[in-house]
Amino acid sequence: MTEKITPIKMVLKIICFFSFIVISGLIIGFLNTKYSIGLNKSDIELFWGSTIYLVSFLVFIPGLWKEFKKQLITANLLKAVLIPLIFIFTVDYISYIIRYIPLIFGYQAIEVAAGQHTRNYGYLSIWSLLFKGIFPAFNEEILFRFLPYNGLLLLVSFLYHERNNISEPNTKNIIFVLLYKFFNFLTILSKIIYISLFKEKDTFATCLWVLGFSFLFAMAHEPNIINFYLYFIPGVIFSVSFLKYGLLSSMICHAVSNYTSPLWNKLAILTLVHFLK
Repeated sequence: MTEKITPIKMVLKIICFFSFIVISGLIIGFLNTKYSIGLNKSDIELFWGSTIYLVSFLVFIPGLWKEFKKQLITANLLKAVLIPLIFIFTVDYISYIIRYIPLIFGYQAIEVAAGQHTRNYGYLSIWSLLFKGIFPAFNEEILFRFLPYNGLLLLVSFLYHERNNISEPNTKNIIFVLLYKFFNFLTILSKIIYISLFKEKDTFATCLWVLGFSFLFAMAHEPNIINFYLYFIPGVIFSVSFLKYGLLSSMICHAVSNYTSPLWNKLAILTLVHFLK
């Protein structure tokens, strides 16, 4: 993930980055005023602001932008878009039906998680596509898929390749001995992760990564035990899409899922009403 950065290249990156901030900020501000979208400071900070911070990470951390471009599309684009969408549409539809099943028995419908952003930007509007779809999908896929995957790769790769540079301490000082044993344990663990997950792409190791970060993704929405499935199962689909087809696949799948959620909600209600007549 190393990349040689020349002074001219860095200056160009800085100019492009700040141009992006100014231009995108002006466009959002203009559209918000002209069309009375109703965006407030919280909306701007949560979505556009978070995107700016993450883009700065991608642009200025050496090697990260190169990995971003490399992992953006790793399969046929049509296949990378259609297959995850079929899965996520099916899951969304069934999940919304399950949400309303308690109503049949006189209970309340399953609520969304406490941490989910529920602001309404208009039914399937362009603003909903931006602020419920594109911005959140970009931010969350970078935070819960791209950065964890590449961060873990960087860490275990470093420990794995540095294992021969650490020799057993000559001293019998218990602290140094314990530190050596701990680092030795980390290098062994890193070797296992590096080979199984990143080199051989072992099914078991991949499943552990997918389940682990899907769990973290779900917990970030502050769910309870009842609505946990609403976030964990889509997280699994997004993670598999990222690993199998690339980052763009998981972003599109995530954005479209968020954007079309009112539609699947409505279809689920109509389905239950039809079958309960």
